[in-house]
Amino acid sequence: APAAALVSDGMRIEVGQAEDNVHLLETSLGSKALRCVPANGSCAFEPTPSELQGRACLEEPELVAVARAVLALERAPEFAGAAFAGGGLDVEFAVDAEKTVHLLQARAVVRAAAPIVETAA
Repeated sequence: APAAALVSDGMRIEVGQAEDNVHLLETSLGSKALRCVPANGSCAFEPTPSELQGRACLEEPELVAVARAVLALERAPEFAGAAFAGGGLDVEFAVDAEKTVHLLQARAVVRAAAPIVETAA
């Protein structure tokens, strides 16, 4: 049976047994008060125009492509078990003008142990 998984803040997908069995279940928009625009080989932040604030940055095909790429990465030997060892993967990606997904960086998320609380004897 397919499983639902939270992939990002606001994006939930349904995952089957294969990377090609991925379906977008729901999305929600985050705050977009500022946007990054190219400036002198870097990035400059400016207010996001109001007509763009209610629009998603990625369309459904791009979201599904990102999910498929991350699923394939989770199954790679380098990350064997990391995604399901309680921490998951932290994946950075980019989508180019041709709508191609590029995975830039990935690492297993390591959760810190609960802090030790000393009590008076």
